[in-house]
Amino acid sequence: MASVRSNSVAIHDIQGIDVDELNGHQCPLCLKLFRSPRQLPCYHSFCHKCLQYHITSTAFVKETEKEFSCPICGTVIRSTHEIPIDKWVYSFPRDTLLLSVLIKSNVKVDLGCDTCQAEDGTSLAEDFCVECKEAVCAKCSKSHRTKSRTSGHSIINLTKLGNEQSVFLQRDSLFSCHDHTNKIAVFYCKKHDSQLCSKCYVDSHMNCPEILTLASETPTITDTLSQVKKQMAQLEDQLKSFVKIKKTNLAELPSQIQKLTHEIRILKQSINDSLDLLEQCVSMEGERIRKEEEITGEKLIHGCLSQITAVRTCNAIVDSIGKFATRSQMFLLAKKITEQHFLTSTKIEEQYSKNDKLTFHLMVNPQVKAVSSIPSDSIAELKWKREYIDTTTGRPLRSVEAKALDTIEVKCPDAKHPRYTDLTFLNHKYVILVDFDNRRCILSDTSFVYVASCTLPENPVNICVAGEGVVAVTIPYQKRIQFLAVTNKSISPTVSIPTKHKCYGIASVNQEDMIVSGPCGDGKLYYWSLITVDGKEKAYHEFEGRDTSQTYMALNSSKTRMYISVFTDNAVHCFGLDGKKYFTSKHDGLKNPLSVNVDGDDNIYVVGVGSHNIAQISSDGEIRTFITKEIPMNPTAMCFYENDKFLLTCYQNKDLYIFRLIRT
Repeated sequence: MASVRSNSVAIHDIQGIDVDELNGHQCPLCLKLFRSPRQLPCYHSFCHKCLQYHITSTAFVKETEKEFSCPICGTVIRSTHEIPIDKWVYSFPRDTLLLSVLIKSNVKVDLGCDTCQAEDGTSLAEDFCVECKEAVCAKCSKSHRTKSRTSGHSIINLTKLGNEQSVFLQRDSLFSCHDHTNKIAVFYCKKHDSQLCSKCYVDSHMNCPEILTLASETPTITDTLSQVKKQMAQLEDQLKSFVKIKKTNLAELPSQIQKLTHEIRILKQSINDSLDLLEQCVSMEGERIRKEEEITGEKLIHGCLSQITAVRTCNAIVDSIGKFATRSQMFLLAKKITEQHFLTSTKIEEQYSKNDKLTFHLMVNPQVKAVSSIPSDSIAELKWKREYIDTTTGRPLRSVEAKALDTIEVKCPDAKHPRYTDLTFLNHKYVILVDFDNRRCILSDTSFVYVASCTLPENPVNICVAGEGVVAVTIPYQKRIQFLAVTNKSISPTVSIPTKHKCYGIASVNQEDMIVSGPCGDGKLYYWSLITVDGKEKAYHEFEGRDTSQTYMALNSSKTRMYISVFTDNAVHCFGLDGKKYFTSKHDGLKNPLSVNVDGDDNIYVVGVGSHNIAQISSDGEIRTFITKEIPMNPTAMCFYENDKFLLTCYQNKDLYIFRLIRT
């Protein structure tokens, strides 16, 4: 069998490179460093020359097609007779990723000339034709420029690229045709989001409505690329800042542990000294009290035993009267016994109805050093604090407080007392309030002046903006979502769509899709569902819970995660739109959560109607702080608007409260 010629450098001939690092960069056929590697559909790569020899020597020709097997995994690769066997190798893409890895490893990698390789395989490539996607030697490059068919092609000199070769080779792979990776893309089909060569355009996409000629789009793309480059630079700075902060934190951890260990030793000694002193006090004082209690207790026990004897004697007399006395004797003795029993009972009740029990309790002197966070059922507990760092500034993320700014009332024409369960802002012009008890939605301007209202068929609960001038409200008892049209003078119902179960929570993904949530009705499960505005279900997921209570929900700023509060579970669940569950957040300080909102930094704010507060939760599920100051009783819903302000409603309260977040 003829051997495969290769000008590849042997592994042991490469200076300054660890052999183990290059073991994954050897051609499996010639066992030398890759030269002009081509990649098969099974993702195995071989030298151009080695693969060409393998194809020509092993290809099996059938009537309508030909095939060969990958020498590594045995995957069968087929092709029609349009491509000759000796040219078949050119249909497989160049492995630019592998080449870039070798170049970045400072290994001198010489590309073979794709044209000469078809003949004798002796020439090295110096240039690269962008249109043909072929590496060519100096002789073939000159011929390439003079031929009429290729004279207008863009030729890049590889030697002048230097260390940028890897970037160029990877970039070149981005310009390939979607179906023919060995051909450069000339067109772009918007309908199929595909890069096309001329053949693909003629064969499959001539009737597509929007076809762009890539060359004509170049001027309009220049500004976009400049903006992308600027954003990439900012992203790189942010990532560098992230790495710097993380490295600094990791470097500081050993010293923190050492300091903590030292503090524990000091605390241990202080606690031991205090406990020794406390032990002596308990022994002396406890013994004194025990002796006094023993004397008093013995007297009480003796008196109680005497009364027991008297009670038994009385019972014996009563039994004797019933057996032997005449009626007149029975009457007189019964009267006497009754009076005596009354006196005895009264005396016993006065002396012994209130028993007592002496119990020793250990009360630690407040001067003894202690840590307030140590629970009563353990001597010590180690607490770790995690700070959230803003990678753009390097400063810890701040906790928040809320400052009350104003209390207002949207005065409706009727005298009905409202019960607001949710609210939202529309186009920064209007406020829409959901009045559960009166089955209506109230429209006001941002100065909270009443504009209009509309009556609904059943009690509404949650609301979200569903489009330009459109809001959607949930009506759980009818298992429906009602859409409302909003103008500068009116708010009115339009269409409604059904839901599979009771729907309480609602959030808008875009103008076409919404997410709803609620109980499944079996007392064990809750659900969330992604539906279109015309009621078609695109995704449905269930999660465990208890009871059949209401839910509220919100989406993060990128519309990739949802946060669902469950009233009776005292929990907030986080899911991705793909169904992945990220966390469940619970805390004793958060009772009966209702409204969920997200600020610009993706911090979650949950209103606790039972705990009379607002919990701030980080995007990874950790409850950071509770806003309690100035929060009125039984808050139900909140909604952010301009400059860190938020509007708050309360249970069975007609007033609206305006707060501003204060970041401390």
